[in-house]
Amino acid sequence: MDRNEADLRRAIAELHLTPREVVICNRTQAAVVVGRAKQAFVGSSDPRWWWASLSKPAVAVDYPAGEAFRHLLEFVPQGEERCWLVVENDEDGPWHVLDTAVEAIPGIIAECSPFEYYLIGKEFNWLIAENHHKQLIVVTDARPRSDS
Repeated sequence: MDRNEADLRRAIAELHLTPREVVICNRTQAAVVVGRAKQAFVGSSDPRWWWASLSKPAVAVDYPAGEAFRHLLEFVPQGEERCWLVVENDEDGPWHVLDTAVEAIPGIIAECSPFEYYLIGKEFNWLIAENHHKQLIVVTDARPRSDS
């Protein structure tokens, strides 16, 4: 178990989140989600950082104070209640994938050491990433919640 997986499991336990709110996918499920997400948003290349090689138009929003995760819900499209949370690890090995309620994500991230991650719509139609440059990168044609 790497540091990010340990942090995720600890955060879920400390926040008393139930399987209704978050489930850590097994390696097989995670590989399927990561493969579909790469196909939808990165294309045929295999970059280390997806956010640097997106195949669709994206908008980057800077959060120099380092609290981009507190603004995630502002960019999740209206009506989306669940998504995939894809968390990179410190290696190039398998990434961690959570099937999670959108509302639970900021709390989970707040409890963890910093890592890069992607929120991905269950239909692979939107993506929000946070990178090590303290930016949120948003790919969606849907109307964000903050416009409601």
